[in-house]
Amino acid sequence: MTDDLEYHSLENALIAFDVPPENRAFLSKIAPVAPLVRFVRTSGYIRADRADGGPSLNIAFGWTNGFVSEQEVSDIFGDVKAWPSGRKGLWFVWHPENRGGQDRGQRAGADRVYEICPSCFIEMPPSGVCDACGA
Repeated sequence: MTDDLEYHSLENALIAFDVPPENRAFLSKIAPVAPLVRFVRTSGYIRADRADGGPSLNIAFGWTNGFVSEQEVSDIFGDVKAWPSGRKGLWFVWHPENRGGQDRGQRAGADRVYEICPSCFIEMPPSGVCDACGA
């Protein structure tokens, strides 16, 4: 079930989604390169629709996917590693603060490392079954 709340700005959506300040600063680099016009909070991420009609960005606590190329990631974030997304032909990037493992940092005070769904890159719940795709 999703709450599907719409926000007027990315910053408002990120604050409501409890994204840490380090990640909000990191994500603020998107707007000049890939302008966003609509921000909808779902149960697992914020869907940010592009002004040009390109693929939406799915922004979670520790990652964003929906970039059209490695070059787009580089144009936005500089020297940051892009990874192939579960969304065919798209790319994702880890945020500075995340709940992932190696080479991704770890949020201070986190008691648990959360698994990431190998199909859609949504954070897995404790049940081990992805809420987004059922994998």
